[in-house]
Amino acid sequence: MKHILSIGVKHTSPESELDFTVTLGYYSQIMQTIKFVVGFDNDQYTMVDQTITEASYHEKPGIGCQDLLKVGNNVLLATGGFDHRIKLVSLRNLKPLLLLNFHSDIVNNVQLDYISDDKVKLFSSSEDGYVACWTLDI
Repeated sequence: MKHILSIGVKHTSPESELDFTVTLGYYSQIMQTIKFVVGFDNDQYTMVDQTITEASYHEKPGIGCQDLLKVGNNVLLATGGFDHRIKLVSLRNLKPLLLLNFHSDIVNNVQLDYISDDKVKLFSSSEDGYVACWTLDI
């Protein structure tokens, strides 16, 4: 369990905003959850629970990549992840604009670049070794 793929952190107790759980997703389809609580002096954390379970990629927290870009009076959200696809969504009306099925492995990175109010460039990279660039009319 050496290669960490994703990390999720969640505060676990409404009584104490300092208590939290860390969930680690590994490439080996193992998910490790570690619960920490703050000590009486609010200075040191104690690990109180740890579980290791098998999990599919879709169950792991924090997996994926995203980028936001303001274009005119709209904000675009590009996402990529384990399903090998890239999605482009308008946050103004939460309308899906595009679904790209180019990559054959995990999408590691997406980036949007402004060209004009009706055109953007979308870059993506993947574990499949490809970097892609699209010019999109929006």
